[in-house]
Amino acid sequence: LNPSNDKQIGAFSFLTQALGWTQICVIHSAAGYHRSYYEDFVTKLRTTSVQILNDEALREWPIDEESEHPHLFEMMQEMRNKRCRKFMTIGYPSQAPEIFRAYHKMGLWGEGFIQILFVW
Repeated sequence: LNPSNDKQIGAFSFLTQALGWTQICVIHSAAGYHRSYYEDFVTKLRTTSVQILNDEALREWPIDEESEHPHLFEMMQEMRNKRCRKFMTIGYPSQAPEIFRAYHKMGLWGEGFIQILFVW
């Protein structure tokens, strides 16, 4: 049994405020459901003081799971340039390993960084 999107988004919104976060970066799949979830998330965060520093979806993933997603690295470079330290990822479980490898390769990993992953 999974909580509804409203409950998940409400809980994450509460968490960001309780921790005093003012900025977050979001990586999300361009898939319809993930995009819809992201849009609901943005709508909820607009009622808070938390700013989303980027607004771009990941396009199609390579068929070969060993291939790297070039657009992912472009997005992470942009987020690094914006000095983002807190990240939320919305996508498929199969995308998670590549995303976390990219966080690591781009130096967006370790002490001082927070990554939250919503997958289904």
